[in-house]
Amino acid sequence: MIKNYIKIAWRNLVRNKTYSTINVVGLSIGIMCGVIIGIYILNEVSYDRFFPRADHIYRVFQEQNQAGDLYQVASTPAPLVEKLGTDYPEVELATGFSRINGERLFQYRDKNFEEDGGFHIDSNFFELFPLSISKGSISAFFASPGSIIITQQMAHKYFADENPIGKRITINQREDVVVQAVLEDLPSNIHLTFNYLLPMQNLQGRRDFENWGMNWMYTYIVLKESANPDAFEQKIRPLLSDNIDNPAWQPQLYLQPLTDIHLYSDFDFNTEFAKTSDLQTIYLFGAIGLIIIFISCINFVNLSTARSFERGKEIGVRKVMGASRKQLVYQLIGESMIFAFLSTFIALAITQVSISYFASLSGIPLSLHLLPPEYLIPLILIILFSVGVLSGLYPSFFLSAFSTTNILKGSFKTIEGLGKRRLSLRKILVVSQFALSVMLIIGAIIIRQQMDYVLERNVGFDQEHVIFTPVKAELRNDVRYESLKSTLLQQSSVLQVTQSNSLPINHEGSYSGIEWEGMPEGREDFLMNYLEVDDSFAETFGLEISKGKNFQPRNPGDTLTYYLVNETALKVMQLKDPVGKRLEEGKIVGVVKDFNFQSAFKPIEPLMLRNSPEMFKNFISIKIAPGNMQESLATIGNVFKEFDPEYPFDYHFMDESIEALYNQQITMGKLIDIFAALAILISCLGLFGLSTFTSTQRIKEIGIRKVLGATISDIVNLLSKDFLILIVTGFLIAVPVAWYVMNQWLTDFAYRIEFSMEVFFQAGIIAVLIGLLTVSYHSIKTAMINPAESLRSE
Repeated sequence: MIKNYIKIAWRNLVRNKTYSTINVVGLSIGIMCGVIIGIYILNEVSYDRFFPRADHIYRVFQEQNQAGDLYQVASTPAPLVEKLGTDYPEVELATGFSRINGERLFQYRDKNFEEDGGFHIDSNFFELFPLSISKGSISAFFASPGSIIITQQMAHKYFADENPIGKRITINQREDVVVQAVLEDLPSNIHLTFNYLLPMQNLQGRRDFENWGMNWMYTYIVLKESANPDAFEQKIRPLLSDNIDNPAWQPQLYLQPLTDIHLYSDFDFNTEFAKTSDLQTIYLFGAIGLIIIFISCINFVNLSTARSFERGKEIGVRKVMGASRKQLVYQLIGESMIFAFLSTFIALAITQVSISYFASLSGIPLSLHLLPPEYLIPLILIILFSVGVLSGLYPSFFLSAFSTTNILKGSFKTIEGLGKRRLSLRKILVVSQFALSVMLIIGAIIIRQQMDYVLERNVGFDQEHVIFTPVKAELRNDVRYESLKSTLLQQSSVLQVTQSNSLPINHEGSYSGIEWEGMPEGREDFLMNYLEVDDSFAETFGLEISKGKNFQPRNPGDTLTYYLVNETALKVMQLKDPVGKRLEEGKIVGVVKDFNFQSAFKPIEPLMLRNSPEMFKNFISIKIAPGNMQESLATIGNVFKEFDPEYPFDYHFMDESIEALYNQQITMGKLIDIFAALAILISCLGLFGLSTFTSTQRIKEIGIRKVLGATISDIVNLLSKDFLILIVTGFLIAVPVAWYVMNQWLTDFAYRIEFSMEVFFQAGIIAVLIGLLTVSYHSIKTAMINPAESLRSE
């Protein structure tokens, strides 16, 4: 019997090529999207489950109360690691590590590279995170402070086919380290990403391991199976406050499960070192995957019920021959499963070809081989059976319910009902298809408009033709830097040069408890952001001074500290005439107009620019004259090579760095563009199939209308009108839903676009035009048939 069902299903598939092609293509695209999005979601939720005891590992973080606001900080004081490991019986193991900020110059023979992504680790690190070693020994690494562990990628870059164990690398021209071990390539789905590891002993004498007031360590613990995480969290919560004199920030400790770090981390002050995501993105793409699969299933349902006339006699004969309704349902669901199986096979082939494109676009190493078979196979089977059953369930019950008497009498009008109920369901499904497609189109348009607005709006400082480079060892010397600056300014392509501790993008440095002259009594404390800058900073970035004056070049022996405050700080400080007033240990010389020194997710906050003779220098920024950019960069690179020949000239464009702040949102917008296009394509395939059957059924009616004088345009309007009504109805349903969803998404931005009707009109016009183009082919083709041909048998 099963063999017979399969044979009949295959004959139906081959006989009705148009119907089969539309169904298979639609289902294949839907399943492909479902597989790709499913792989992405499974990858995101599998982060850090690679480690054997992942469910018992926690990161310890703190919550600080600064100026009345709560801030979450991922780093903790160094003494906390030993305290937790020795004084609390609930803790089986504790480890701590610190990240190495910035890039370091690595030299081996004639190879010079700047490397970032390094950690200093303690001796418990590999017990808690048992990463695989391909060469060397961990014990040898911890036995000597002058050791290093590198990744396989880094080993290949420096040593090619040589054995790296025992080789000596020089860091920043002053520290020699010996390679003691090489790590196997790290899994892509762990939050620990690094290129090299150094022993914690290297920091002895350079970092305070006893100071409870400095947060520079990341603390991880393994709790015993008998321990209650909630009770333990309550127990350690006041630990920091108990060990800090006058804890103004009222820090409290909390536990974060290791497996939550990737999706549930939103830490302040740039203390999160891992690349993270969020649940909102997971839900969004999960919903998109389900929508596209649902749209592809709707095609199958609509086309199957639309072909009820063609299948009627077959069903009637089977019933006469003794087939029960149950057997017919099994047969028809079996047919849909064959469609689903064939579509799944094609979808996997398309996925194999296209997934690399989605991987490069998303920045996530997606692959069919990324997930182990125990995850990938169930994912594919779930999609296969869901699509097969979902798309075949209603048609099977619909077709099997036909009355044998009516079928064999040829009373198809009775079957189809003047079948308003079933016809209404088909219309509802078409409306649903286009409503979902239009929602995706509206979402894509709004995301694109918001990103264009964020990147093109005036942020208050010059970002074009500005490059920046980290300050290297030799250039931290003031005399050396001033000589470099002077040489650069002699080049016609260089307009300004400045140095600062941070950049005016995504800045996180701040502190509370500041004092100033004229401070109102009882004034509530607030966080003041700060940038340490030299006297050329405002000119380089085109900042406007609204009161007072800019920083001036220092005279010899001038040890004072000078400040520029922004307009927001001026309002918070309630200063009417700030110029000359004392601020902390220095004085205010002017007021700078507000500019965005953080991303568009945050409003402008109080900021002071601090000019001190002992400023901390991290970056050199250079304003370049418009023109031949490549020639200018080559000239600047030669100057840097003259002053710092050992270090490669590593630079970044300011505008590209600002754009990188929104990589996740930009990528999301591009992916939604693609999925919206695929959704509308699948919807149009279904519309094309329905218009084919509708036109075929109405050929004789159209012939009569033409005999009575109807023109081709009249016929096209007649056939297109019903479909146009369905598309417009779908659009009207989609608008309020899309408005609500996108309005919620935009609330994350402090600076956002306002909704305009233009967005919705654009989406509506796109849907209507594509829909009309889809149905017009068969409408025009049917309208042009000679009535003599269509009415020959009448």
